[in-house]
Amino acid sequence: MLKVGDKTLLSLREASKVFGVAVVTLSKHAKMGTLNAHKVSGFRVIFVDADEVERWKREVYNEKQAAKSKRYWAKQKRKRKS
Repeated sequence: MLKVGDKTLLSLREASKVFGVAVVTLSKHAKMGTLNAHKVSGFRVIFVDADEVERWKREVYNEKQAAKSKRYWAKQKRKRKS
């Protein structure tokens, strides 16, 4: 967590734990531009504002699609083990 003025910035890993979204998903949306992210000089980590993640999850993130995708990949993993 990084405090900048009145904003609280979270790393993608921290945001994924707090909001229950995969790091890869947050990273992908940061690259696409649907999630505003900041790269602070001196750090190799991408930071996002907690309020911005809340807005993104409410407006953009599709929980039904994420659950469907999660089930699909779990099924694929079981097939590979067999």
